Amino acid sequence: MPESYRANLFPLSLNCDDCILRKIAILIASNKVKATEFRCKEGKNMWIGSIGVIEKSDSIKASYHGKKWHRNMMDIIHRYFKKQNYEVTLEPILNYGRADLGIYINSKQTIYVEVGTVSLYKLWFNLSTMRNTTFLMVPSEEKIIELKV
Repeated sequence: MPESYRANLFPLSLNCDDCILRKIAILIASNKVKATEFRCKEGKNMWIGSIGVIEKSDSIKASYHGKKWHRNMMDIIHRYFKKQNYEVTLEPILNYGRADLGIYINSKQTIYVEVGTVSLYKLWFNLSTMRNTTFLMVPSEEKIIELKV
């Protein structure tokens, strides 16, 4: 079949990211992963203020989603869980790659935190292979996406 004909016959093709997003959606739709989104009002921070355990530092005024923003958010989330007496580690090893933070609640419950962006392949692979685990995706100060396996 000539390539020009093939392109017209199959105009809707999935690129790699679409395939991985579809696989993640299937995990959620089949109840293998439970997804919950938490939002607060725009301009507010999920980790500061109403929680009352962390003071906002001047350094959080850094550029949004830049290197400094990522580091500051990691520090704030780290302090949040440490104040609740959880064991927190930086960059724990996952089945594929590393998370930004690991929160160990007990021997059976672990939370891995990803701040900012995350590789879709890494997310799908770890959701598919890591049982009894919670992943917190923190794309901004106003939103948390919890994925429980």
